Amino acid sequence: MVAPSGIECPRTLRLINLPPMSGFSHMALDHALLLCARKGGFVPVLRFQSWEPPAVSLGRFQDIAELDLEECAARGIDVVRRPTGGKALLHLDDFTYSVILPPTYPLPPDLPGCFRRISGGISRALEKMGLHATIGEEPGSAYRKRAACFASANAADLKVNGRKICGSAQLRRKGAVLQHGTIYLRDRSALFHRLLRQGPGEKVDEALRELSRSHITLEESLGRMPSRRELELAFIEGFQEELELEVTDSELTPAEQDVWKKMEILYRSPEWMLNRERRMEPELEETTFTWA
Repeated sequence: MVAPSGIECPRTLRLINLPPMSGFSHMALDHALLLCARKGGFVPVLRFQSWEPPAVSLGRFQDIAELDLEECAARGIDVVRRPTGGKALLHLDDFTYSVILPPTYPLPPDLPGCFRRISGGISRALEKMGLHATIGEEPGSAYRKRAACFASANAADLKVNGRKICGSAQLRRKGAVLQHGTIYLRDRSALFHRLLRQGPGEKVDEALRELSRSHITLEESLGRMPSRRELELAFIEGFQEELELEVTDSELTPAEQDVWKKMEILYRSPEWMLNRERRMEPELEETTFTWA
């Protein structure tokens, strides 16, 4: 493949395997890899994430007041903020992936087309497990009305039998693309609902039923619980076929590890967690790191 600029497209997708770690570490690493992808020589990355301890991840622009922080703390659940938009996700009994591509990888120029291309890897993975998934088509306004990501769907999401099975989000910087997303393995709606603050006059039982009806877990859709290895292999094959890149086991470069360490400081900071301006973004300069 050749990129639009005439520069040869990457041929390899690095599979970065890391042990379970905190949501702060995961989100900082995703963002760090996106920053590194803007520079020449970056080889695309595929990651699968295991969250320890469990965490709720907020969308970049989401108001933290939508969460009951005391309830989260009492249950030992971290609260982290993603670099991407969208609504809250509970990372417990879930399967989360990340794909990071440099500007030299040829993607459609429009956002829906870009989502469809990368999400095609997820569709192929689910097909290998016997499921047919379709792209969600709800407008973004429907998505923004709800505090929980899986209570709604938009053009970035995949559905099985009309119910959302995978929610994804993107961040693009200087031609580089980060897309990450989550599939729920088991239904944790009741627990997740307890972690959300209820609006005035909101009927708790009705809201919980809506949340449960709006999404489907992998266990329910398959009628069984697949092993993590089965899931990983399906996703590896799906992305390898869709992106036409050869997946190879790899490690982070020293430069990527350095940027990751600096980004994690920002991702743990109160400024980013509260994000009252709703326009903050952790950004690194050549020698220091700042808020952009």
